[in-house]
Amino acid sequence: PLVSIGYGVMVIGAISPSSFLYKFKSGITTTLATLSYSLYLVHKFVVHVSQEELSKFSIEKNSNLMFVCCIITVLIFAFAMNRIIEKPFMNLRKKLVKQNDRHS
Repeated sequence: PLVSIGYGVMVIGAISPSSFLYKFKSGITTTLATLSYSLYLVHKFVVHVSQEELSKFSIEKNSNLMFVCCIITVLIFAFAMNRIIEKPFMNLRKKLVKQNDRHS
């Protein structure tokens, strides 16, 4: 419960205009936030496939190297999914909403 409360306080601080967290802009956190849904969707599958395929190259499934490799592959797949699927459909949604607004 304390960890949850701590994260809650951080979120409240991040949305408060007077907080330094609100004013702090980070490209890394912005990118991770953008990729978060794609990361959520692909991580289990990509980690499983990565472990199976990389273990063929004598990389132990529970090693630190495997962990880093899985993080990299998940980020690559999430980025690709974001660019190939999410962005085009978000642009399509914008166009459809604009057209619908004009006809209303």
